Amino acid sequence: MKYKLIPAFGFNFLTSFYDPITELIGFGKNFKRKVLKLAKIKDGKSILDIGCGTGDLILVAKEMHPNSKVVGIDPDKTVLDLAKKKIARARVFVELKRAYGEKLPFGNYKFDVVTSVLVLHHLPTKIKISTLREMYRCLKPNGKVVIADFGKPKNTLWKIILFFEKIFDEFFAEGRYIQDNLEGKIPIFMEQVGFKVKAINKRYRGVQFLIGTK
Repeated sequence: MKYKLIPAFGFNFLTSFYDPITELIGFGKNFKRKVLKLAKIKDGKSILDIGCGTGDLILVAKEMHPNSKVVGIDPDKTVLDLAKKKIARARVFVELKRAYGEKLPFGNYKFDVVTSVLVLHHLPTKIKISTLREMYRCLKPNGKVVIADFGKPKNTLWKIILFFEKIFDEFFAEGRYIQDNLEGKIPIFMEQVGFKVKAINKRYRGVQFLIGTK
């Protein structure tokens, strides 16, 4: 299935503003650190980030787990170029690959932990499921996936906010993609591909945290 790749914030010219904006709205490095803490990763374990963007999560992962193999993939060349510059400045070794989540360039049983942060709501239903299936394939036995993404709204405020998020996405022809999230289907999709799913009770700005174990 082919689908249009939407750049960060909808337009290529906005990509350079991605980091300051995500920090401003609360989805920057501290948020990425929160996601990684949920994974309870032991140093030395291998970590793959799907849709790594400008590299914040993989850099935080390397900071928290310096002996771990850390890999990030993203299909967007522009954000990967920004990630490469940040990694060079940090003087750490993490791997970057240009790839799509639904067709990961790795063999079976390669990673202990896979993360995905605010990525799935950008994908069509079939691509979401294919990406989750690829995550499962690449995980080692007893490995885990940590997904942080929008879920079914739990209160009126977030119903309103996520409604306008959907309308905003409609402008870029992807509003229908977030519908799976708003209907609470992500845990169902995870179970369909084989994960045992645990939902973390805490939410953050409309984002649900899901742990899937292989």
